[in-house]
Amino acid sequence: MNQQLKLHRYQVEVIKALTPTQGLKFNEIKIKGLESEHMNYHLKQLLAWNFVEKNENLYSLTDLGKDYCNLLDDNVEIIEKQPKTSVII
Repeated sequence: MNQQLKLHRYQVEVIKALTPTQGLKFNEIKIKGLESEHMNYHLKQLLAWNFVEKNENLYSLTDLGKDYCNLLDDNVEIIEKQPKTSVII
């Protein structure tokens, strides 16, 4: 994942809304303060960056979107630095 990519707060909210689901229809994704035309814009960005995929009429997270969500700190919604582990055999 491109660490330089900064997602808009609405894009982060969309990812968080999709996280506990197998997929949602466009009108089921509820983000406070976000109108449908802006939702469409942010979903298109997430689709282009491969964070979200659309199958028929359902939007769901890709593996990249799931990984991004796992990196988020729930309290401040920023990416936490993850420890690197190495194994010597």
